Amino acid sequence: MKFLNIDCDTYDSTRTVLEILAPQIISGTVIIFDEYIGNKHWCEDEYKAIQEAVERYGWKYCYLGFSMVTKQVVVKILWVLIYPDAFSEWNSLPMIFAVWWKSFPRLLPSLL
Repeated sequence: MKFLNIDCDTYDSTRTVLEILAPQIISGTVIIFDEYIGNKHWCEDEYKAIQEAVERYGWKYCYLGFSMVTKQVVVKILWVLIYPDAFSEWNSLPMIFAVWWKSFPRLLPSLL
């Protein structure tokens, strides 16, 4: 999936959307969050959900832009370090390496 527009506003719904779509989020995915900043509890809503997803799925990201007027933020996933549940399904290093190797062609352009 290359583009997402998440307009969930709250932590719980944003977390749910990110959990469901995590297997489809790849290097280069652009995510627009509506209501990411500019409200009283911004750090407890969409921001918190993306920070947890970044930690859980090993995503590396950068901010592409923001608007204090619309409260939107644009995030680009630079790379996906691990796949969801990769370590629970396989308990051997060769299989973990296979998962990494499978993602290598997507990572190569960003490493050059």
